[in-house]
Amino acid sequence: MCIRDRAMSDASAYAAAAFFTGAGVGHFAKPDFFEAVVPDWFPDKRLANQVSGAAEIALGLAMIPRRTRPAAAWGLIGLLAAVYPANVDAAVGKLVAGLERLGERDNTLIFFTSDNGPETLKRYARANRSYGRPGPLRGMKLHTTDAGFRVAGIVNWPAVIGSNGGVVGTPVSALDFLPTFSELAGAEVDKDLKLDGTSFLPLLRGESLPRTKPLVWAYYNALNEARVAMREGPWKVLAKLNGGKLPRMQNVTRERLSSIRDAKLTDIEIYNLDEDIGESKNLAETNPELTDKLRTKLEEQYRELVDDSHVW
Repeated sequence: MCIRDRAMSDASAYAAAAFFTGAGVGHFAKPDFFEAVVPDWFPDKRLANQVSGAAEIALGLAMIPRRTRPAAAWGLIGLLAAVYPANVDAAVGKLVAGLERLGERDNTLIFFTSDNGPETLKRYARANRSYGRPGPLRGMKLHTTDAGFRVAGIVNWPAVIGSNGGVVGTPVSALDFLPTFSELAGAEVDKDLKLDGTSFLPLLRGESLPRTKPLVWAYYNALNEARVAMREGPWKVLAKLNGGKLPRMQNVTRERLSSIRDAKLTDIEIYNLDEDIGESKNLAETNPELTDKLRTKLEEQYRELVDDSHVW
């Protein structure tokens, strides 16, 4: 994601759009690049250059003789695993080169991150392995523990960060993008609009982040029973809904909204992530004063989230 200080020019906006579409396989790859990494047995290299993800796997396997599909499947999956990062690298390179040609490189903020943690093991019927590892974090993708949504964020802005960059442990959320980019562009956010995020521009300038509103997650289809989570300073708070009895929901519909609004936050868990990154020492029972304080805060923030959320 990139944005220039003040208003974005049409050229920079186009470059940003190109960066997003370039993440898919083949979208930014030159034909000769893709053909160089696609083996000879692949049925149609030009077709492979136009589709991505599961569609490529399905089309490729459908054209491979049935008796050779098992071996070919792993070969194709391995190929895609290599092509995806190569294409992302090529896309980012083209974006940076375009900014340099426009003379906007130094004053452009580039933010590169992911949407969730490593894939959950054996989530699909025929899967027998997962390629991601959570390291010391608890959980995997689709969990409200930190491994579910704690990912790396890489920021580059030569004119402001320059050579003063380093590792920053302050949490930043995608919810912070709108207020941050609005501030950079000089755009005023409607005062009546309740934003859940905070501008992280101070972090980029080497200052502390004055977050007045905690980060809250409500994931009704989470694999773990704690469907609600909150981050307040070093504290990570988890809570079940109705003691874990609220059914998992892939989507929140109008028919299900009342059951969500009526659900009670229960089974509070509290972890100090500064000392316990793996969320292994639940402090809820040993520190009742802290538990009451964070429970009240979570209930306030969760009710605001539920009451103010739009149901599609």
